[in-house]
Amino acid sequence: LEFDAHRELYDWFVANLPIEKPPKQFEMSRLNVTTFLTSKRKLLKLVKSKVVDGWDDPRMSTLCGMRRRGVTPQALQNFILK
Repeated sequence: LEFDAHRELYDWFVANLPIEKPPKQFEMSRLNVTTFLTSKRKLLKLVKSKVVDGWDDPRMSTLCGMRRRGVTPQALQNFILK
């Protein structure tokens, strides 16, 4: 992971600084789905050329588009974790 080399230093700061509620850090990587358009450049082209009604159009592969399509957060989490 990109920031894995910094994890030890991050953990040291969190353990040694007087922080009342230490922050949580999550690492993630890109999710590639073969039948899903995920390129921001290509999605932006669809929005600008008015092929879709905006970033929240149900045909878009954005989180707000999937939400309007009826995909629940739990369903998306289950899909990603499988």
